[in-house]
Amino acid sequence: MKNRILAGAIALVSSVTLSGCGYFSGGGGGDRTVTVWLMKDSVSQGFLEKFTESYEKDNPSITLDFKIQEWSGIGPKVLSALESDDAPDVIEVGNTQVAQYAESGGLRDLTLESMRDLGSEDWLPGLAQPGQISGVQYGIP
Repeated sequence: MKNRILAGAIALVSSVTLSGCGYFSGGGGGDRTVTVWLMKDSVSQGFLEKFTESYEKDNPSITLDFKIQEWSGIGPKVLSALESDDAPDVIEVGNTQVAQYAESGGLRDLTLESMRDLGSEDWLPGLAQPGQISGVQYGIP
């Protein structure tokens, strides 16, 4: 089972840019596809197109593959994905859902990265706290 990243739509840019930290770099210099699940209507198609173009230009070995998900039934779908060997790399979820997904053991500990690379000192505490379980940051607001 691979560890995944949970992200809010606002933090999508920060989460996906973890390639600079080695999360999404193609091991051995090879090309890599990063699969991102976003919730329906969380970002506009125009934003996705501009973001994808800019990101892939800056990271030519990475291709972004966005999959739009419906809120209805998303809980069991995410849990099932986290238990599989073919889960997405980044998943947008509601901040109140992080704890149940963290229990699956399929999430990545982002505590160090949140402090070092993702600007956690600027996060609103009310948005950051639901992504933190027992002092470990799993969700990025």
